[in-house]
Amino acid sequence: VQRSGDKVRISAQLIHASTDKNIWADSYDRPIKDIFSIQREVATAIASVLKGALTSNETDQLNRPKTDNLQAYDSYLHGKYAMEERSKADMYKAKSFFEQAIALDSGFALAYSGLAEVNLLLCNRGHVEPKSVLLDTKKYIDRALELDPRSAEIQTSSGYWYYQNFNFREAEARYRKSLEMNPNQDNVYNWLGQLLEQTARENEALEIYQKGIKVNPSFLLLKGNMLNLLASINSAEAIRKTTALIDSTFGDPDQKLFFLLSLSKYYRFAGQADKAASVAEQAGIPALSKFYKTGDNS
Repeated sequence: VQRSGDKVRISAQLIHASTDKNIWADSYDRPIKDIFSIQREVATAIASVLKGALTSNETDQLNRPKTDNLQAYDSYLHGKYAMEERSKADMYKAKSFFEQAIALDSGFALAYSGLAEVNLLLCNRGHVEPKSVLLDTKKYIDRALELDPRSAEIQTSSGYWYYQNFNFREAEARYRKSLEMNPNQDNVYNWLGQLLEQTARENEALEIYQKGIKVNPSFLLLKGNMLNLLASINSAEAIRKTTALIDSTFGDPDQKLFFLLSLSKYYRFAGQADKAASVAEQAGIPALSKFYKTGDNS
């Protein structure tokens, strides 16, 4: 996507991965004010090339403009991006962007939902006192649902609010409803899996994590949660899967380190301290290797 002034160009390609064959390509030059119609046009074109069809929910989402105010939409996208970084500073930055979006368009449902979600994340990480924001957060969610009751994203924010208020039954219902509306939300699989773990439904949680990984195979947090749960159920299987993941990181040093540290931990859980130490050494952390060998953490 390239933007210049009030113009935007979207260049899209569809490639068959195993053969590297270009199946389809097109570009779209439009005024920036037509961004939502371009999104609809590209999605419909790709579905047609794949000889598929958009679901009624997908078509509904594409046909309903999120906002008519492009500045509000821009602020909202900046907010989403900052929120995904998850640091305290970035989350406060995201909060500011969502507030800007609402100031520009008081009827922008997703901006209220984004503001609610970032508040809940700040609560979850201990950056704010829950009682100081949870009431206002519920007001943001109620306003968002009033404006757009058919939004999967807003259902997710609502579920997360119920989760933080320890109403796990209602939270689960909202998460599942959200996934029915849009099954491509990797964060919802992660949150629903965590909820199922906390309610002692480990096998269901494992299944949900695995579904989420199919949606987004590069979501490390989701993979980590799945592997940690698997290690508590079947350490040998967790070791096998983690070893396979190390071999499939394709040279990404961050992912390789993540899985090496996980593998060393699973070997330790399985009572194989020597192997745990060896993997920690391979990860380049001799102090951890020494701890596994001797129990000395000095």
